[in-house]
Amino acid sequence: MAKVYTKEELNSFSRETLMAVILSMQDQISQLNTNMERLIEQIADANNKRYGRSSEKLETISGQMELELIFNEAEALTETLYVVEPAEEDVIQPRHRKSKGKREADLKDLPVEVISHTLSEEKLRDVFGTDGWKQLPDEIYKRVRVQPAVYTVEEHHVAVYAGRDNQTIIKADRPKDLLRNSLLTPSLAASIMNAKYVNGLPLYRISQEFLRNDIHISRQVMANWMIQCADRYLGILYDRLHRELYQFHVLQADETPVIRLMNSGELEILARKLPQDELAAHFSEDAGMAETVIARLFPGMEGEAEKAAEQFGDAFRTVFAAMIYGHEGGMTANTDSLRLLLRGLVLQLFELYDSRKTNRDTELK
Repeated sequence: MAKVYTKEELNSFSRETLMAVILSMQDQISQLNTNMERLIEQIADANNKRYGRSSEKLETISGQMELELIFNEAEALTETLYVVEPAEEDVIQPRHRKSKGKREADLKDLPVEVISHTLSEEKLRDVFGTDGWKQLPDEIYKRVRVQPAVYTVEEHHVAVYAGRDNQTIIKADRPKDLLRNSLLTPSLAASIMNAKYVNGLPLYRISQEFLRNDIHISRQVMANWMIQCADRYLGILYDRLHRELYQFHVLQADETPVIRLMNSGELEILARKLPQDELAAHFSEDAGMAETVIARLFPGMEGEAEKAAEQFGDAFRTVFAAMIYGHEGGMTANTDSLRLLLRGLVLQLFELYDSRKTNRDTELK
């Protein structure tokens, strides 16, 4: 902190000392002004970041592209873009007329309740007189009515019977519950699962929707219901699907990159880098898979199935080898050629299946 001089001290200073004090004060004032300007800029920047509009939401930041768009708008819009001339049908969009019968097609699967609107005999006599009218075909129009969810309490009364000697007591049969001593019914569980896992509603909103219908079910109770139902009933289906998935050769395979690998030559490089024993194992595994497919298509054809599996396995391996080593023989991995080869193999496989089916039908007759 700078020293504060009294009036007596300033009167006792010489001329040189007073000049030094004044210059020092000028430097301090200049430094204070600089700090004040920086502080004002920081406060303005902080307010802009906190309350201003984010620049990430803008396609262009204000002030950066304005001059370019003003003077060179055509060049700025086409500098890095290859413009394709639009077709006539893209410029002039045809007007599609509403197809007839669309409403009937949309409502054909809904149940229909016929509501008749008629006039009384007295009204008709007042207008036309006695026997002075005839009924024409009805004017028909359709409306869709929505019936909100209706919640009903099922009160089950199980009959109890006792013998005359009061030694034997039996009860009538009752339907089994999803969960023991629980209010949950199959329809209530289905509605909660549909809202939660199909419509994506959180349990809190489902609980609030029940509350608006005077049904008090907390989200903790619904969470417990979902967990127990999943473990008891859906877990069986999950385990079965899990076992079935393990029976397949490939799971969730995507063949779209294969054509790109073949055309770029990367598949050949990959095959050359793989050990020969792995390639041999892959070929033998393909042969085993072909035998499995043939056996399922042609049950009861032990000898013929083995022969067909061997032939088709060799054919598919030949196509695969051409895909990998075709560049050495001057062949190109043309997509249409490969599709033609595979189509021919599949058609022959279907022909074999049809002939076998015809023979079996003839034998049964």
